[in-house]
Amino acid sequence: MIEDFLVAIRAATLGQGVALLQRMLVQYELSSGALVEFSPTRLDVDHTYHLAHTTASVRRPYVQSAADWLKASLEHLN
Repeated sequence: MIEDFLVAIRAATLGQGVALLQRMLVQYELSSGALVEFSPTRLDVDHTYHLAHTTASVRRPYVQSAADWLKASLEHLN
């Protein structure tokens, strides 16, 4: 777990896992293709986080498992 959002962004862009961050913090990385969102679905909640990872990291089983778990955990909010 990385508490500093700048370090989390850097780690995610280096393929070191996934990051839950506000879109405004990673807009540049998303626009440039350095990161990808795990889902286009937006949630209308007080606190919003985005799971971002490199396209290559999703091939790692634990990254895909984390993404699947998070999606399933949030399905009731859609």
